Amino acid sequence: MPAHRSPLPFIARTLMPREVQVNALMAVTLGALEGGLLGVIVKTGFAGVASPVVVNVAVALVTGAPAFANITSLAFANWAHGRHKTRWVASLMALCALAALLIALAPLSVGGLVWLTFWMIVARLCWCGVITLRAAIWRANFPRHVRATITGQIAVTYSIVMAATAAGIGVAMEFNDQSWRVLFPTTTLPVAILTPIWARRLDQVHILDYRARHSWSFVLAIGMFVPGAIFGQIWLFWLGALALGAAFAGGKLGWNLGHNDFASDSRSTLYMGIHVSLTGVRGLLAPLAGVGLYQWLETTAPGNGRYVLLLPFALTLAGALVFVQLARLRRRETAPRG
Repeated sequence: MPAHRSPLPFIARTLMPREVQVNALMAVTLGALEGGLLGVIVKTGFAGVASPVVVNVAVALVTGAPAFANITSLAFANWAHGRHKTRWVASLMALCALAALLIALAPLSVGGLVWLTFWMIVARLCWCGVITLRAAIWRANFPRHVRATITGQIAVTYSIVMAATAAGIGVAMEFNDQSWRVLFPTTTLPVAILTPIWARRLDQVHILDYRARHSWSFVLAIGMFVPGAIFGQIWLFWLGALALGAAFAGGKLGWNLGHNDFASDSRSTLYMGIHVSLTGVRGLLAPLAGVGLYQWLETTAPGNGRYVLLLPFALTLAGALVFVQLARLRRRETAPRG
């Protein structure tokens, strides 16, 4: 009987285990650099050493750092042109890990708060460079028809390890029964289950058709957080966390690979740089705007801050509707004429 043959090409089959191993190791570091975890550490650990406004701004910066650091992606894309991308990816990973170690040295003072915030931003800047350059490496090594499947397998391992690391740090900080410490590993379940499903779909369709359906998973997740915050229903946050994990299962794939449906091989790094940089603009503005809106709502009447999530819900809903319209326009333009 003929031996079972893998559907993956030889190069992809050879390189994929290495990518899984490297990303699993980096996920340990990134679990400690998770914005939500650092936000909790800043909020609880530095509450007595600086004014509430300063602490809230620091929370916004460390929470938004994973997103707004992406604003430098275009600079990384231009800088890496003609350079040895694999070597620089390894160097940036090492710098990211070093920054994580330096965060641990932050003293409980205003200076320590600045130190922690600074090195968190440096670490996420390094990871932005990894994401930007890695996209070109994956495009070169993994064919289009299996690229999402391979990336999905990498993402499953990465997400589980990162969430487990963040949860372990949280439990080590203060061992008790607070529910938020359980949310980190809980959100890995839908990621592990649904990432392969989303990956198979992305392998089959254009990114606009993929996003036209997938975006509604984010609408569903935030749609649970909003009434949970307004009416104080904690159980909705649990459901919302599960839905958000399912949304990120597909979101990571589309975010890392979607540009390839528009870019040529020679311009893929540039397209990824523009795409990630625009994500960074959002990450820079959104957390500060959210904190500012929350502070303003609280000045109108104590407790009004719970309505702040209506803004991201409205933006997410609008984004989903736009993707639906873009997918329809693309199908109309590419439909056979005659």
